[in-house]
Amino acid sequence: MDESGGLSPAAMAGMIDVMERHGLRPPRAMLLLSRTLITLEGTLKTIDPGFDLASEAELLVARDR
Repeated sequence: MDESGGLSPAAMAGMIDVMERHGLRPPRAMLLLSRTLITLEGTLKTIDPGFDLASEAELLVARDR
Protein backbone atom coordinates (compact mmCIF):
# COMPACT_ATOMS: atom_id res chain seq x y z
CA MET A 1 0.00 0.00 0.00
CA ASP A 2 1.16 3.53 -0.59
CA GLU A 3 0.68 6.59 1.61
CA SER A 4 -2.70 7.39 0.07
CA GLY A 5 -4.09 3.93 0.84
CA GLY A 6 -3.93 2.72 -2.75
CA LEU A 7 -2.01 -0.22 -4.15
CA SER A 8 1.16 1.15 -5.73
CA PRO A 9 2.89 -0.40 -8.74
CA ALA A 10 5.89 -1.15 -6.51
CA ALA A 11 3.65 -3.00 -4.05
CA MET A 12 2.19 -5.08 -6.90
CA ALA A 13 5.71 -5.95 -8.07
CA GLY A 14 6.57 -6.96 -4.51
CA MET A 15 3.52 -9.24 -4.30
CA ILE A 16 4.49 -10.94 -7.55
CA ASP A 17 8.05 -11.46 -6.28
CA VAL A 18 6.74 -13.09 -3.08
CA MET A 19 4.38 -15.34 -5.05
CA GLU A 20 7.17 -16.47 -7.36
CA ARG A 21 9.55 -17.16 -4.43
CA HIS A 22 6.94 -19.47 -2.94
CA GLY A 23 6.40 -21.33 -6.18
CA LEU A 24 3.05 -19.72 -6.98
CA ARG A 25 2.28 -18.64 -10.49
CA PRO A 26 0.69 -15.21 -10.60
CA PRO A 27 -2.20 -14.90 -13.05
CA ARG A 28 -1.10 -13.51 -16.40
CA ALA A 29 -3.53 -10.60 -16.05
CA MET A 30 -1.88 -9.61 -12.76
CA LEU A 31 1.56 -9.68 -14.37
CA LEU A 32 0.38 -7.60 -17.30
CA LEU A 33 -1.35 -5.07 -15.03
CA SER A 34 1.65 -4.68 -12.72
CA ARG A 35 4.12 -4.29 -15.58
CA THR A 36 1.86 -1.75 -17.25
CA LEU A 37 1.47 0.26 -14.04
CA ILE A 38 5.21 0.20 -13.34
CA THR A 39 5.97 1.40 -16.87
CA LEU A 40 3.26 4.07 -16.73
CA GLU A 41 4.37 5.33 -13.32
CA GLY A 42 8.03 5.50 -14.41
CA THR A 43 7.18 7.35 -17.60
CA LEU A 44 4.94 9.85 -15.83
CA LYS A 45 7.51 10.48 -13.08
CA THR A 46 10.12 11.16 -15.78
CA ILE A 47 7.82 13.76 -17.34
CA ASP A 48 6.70 15.21 -13.98
CA PRO A 49 8.72 14.13 -10.91
CA GLY A 50 5.93 15.32 -8.60
CA PHE A 51 3.28 13.16 -10.26
CA ASP A 52 1.51 10.69 -7.94
CA LEU A 53 -0.27 7.94 -9.86
CA ALA A 54 -2.37 6.78 -6.89
CA SER A 55 -3.69 10.27 -6.11
CA GLU A 56 -4.53 10.98 -9.73
CA ALA A 57 -6.30 7.62 -10.08
CA GLU A 58 -8.38 8.36 -6.97
CA LEU A 59 -9.41 11.72 -8.45
CA LEU A 60 -10.48 10.08 -11.72
CA VAL A 61 -12.50 7.39 -9.96
CA ALA A 62 -14.18 9.90 -7.63
CA ARG A 63 -15.10 12.10 -10.57
CA ASP A 64 -16.75 9.19 -12.43
CA ARG A 65 -19.02 8.19 -9.52
